[in-house]
Amino acid sequence: MRTTTVEPNPSTITLGMCTHDVVPSEGNEASARPACQDADPLLFFPEGRREDNWRIGKAKAICAACPVIRACLLTAIRQQDNDGIWGGCTPAERRALVRDVRGLRRDVKAIVRRLEEGARFPVRRADFLAVVHQLTRFGWGVEDLADAMGVRPQSVIEARLRAHAAAPCDGAVPTEMA
Repeated sequence: MRTTTVEPNPSTITLGMCTHDVVPSEGNEASARPACQDADPLLFFPEGRREDNWRIGKAKAICAACPVIRACLLTAIRQQDNDGIWGGCTPAERRALVRDVRGLRRDVKAIVRRLEEGARFPVRRADFLAVVHQLTRFGWGVEDLADAMGVRPQSVIEARLRAHAAAPCDGAVPTEMA
């Protein structure tokens, strides 16, 4: 059975195997029910064997249809839960999101300013995600970013996708955790 510890909160509802900070819409409590509520809990806790890949796929498919998937993911990140599929992500995927949040928080203003002024140079790996994210927000295209930093367009596309996934998780990652 999935268990988790959360601080008491009047807007917290516990349904099925998940605990979520969700405020259901007026008269629409059913929409806040986790999709995993009636699922086999073992699906969400694969044991790491090769034959468990189907469990991961099945759990992720259930999560994909869940109306509270984001709340579930943010709860798992906030609580640093290292077991099971939460919010459609494995523990390794959640750790990667936290690393990406850390990357997005880097101070890259000076690098961004130099690139905006026309400089062309390779960006350090630690700064790459934040630079791509910032310049994308300023309207830079994939080809422009790739050219300015001397990387393949595919690297820029991958960084954009990672930043897009990590940005909504920023509030769930405590500063000391990042």
